[in-house]
Amino acid sequence: MRVLETSTAGGAHVVEVTGEIDIATVEALEERLLGAIEAGHRPVLLDLGHCTFIDSTGIHLLLRAHARLSEAGEAGPSLVLVARGRVLNLFRVTALDRTVPIAATREEAELLLGSAGAKV
Repeated sequence: MRVLETSTAGGAHVVEVTGEIDIATVEALEERLLGAIEAGHRPVLLDLGHCTFIDSTGIHLLLRAHARLSEAGEAGPSLVLVARGRVLNLFRVTALDRTVPIAATREEAELLLGSAGAKV
């Protein structure tokens, strides 16, 4: 798994994951994602468009990140996921898409984050 972090001109903090998120790799993503949240980065766009697999440890991490961001009570979404293919299907089966906003592309994510005043 590879994790890259960038910031956008609009203020969104982007965490991009390539590869698999599982029990062997989730700790590295946890450090980066929760570290960004603890550092005050808002909103966060987690781009899983090139993620090929995610297991229950990864889903649990996403729910924890969403909960931490939701505690702040800010208007608009503070976390948006970009997901496609099998990962998106898993999010639908587990109903994660009913809890965390999910976009198919970064452009769609930009629209979702627009209500929070960010551009991606």
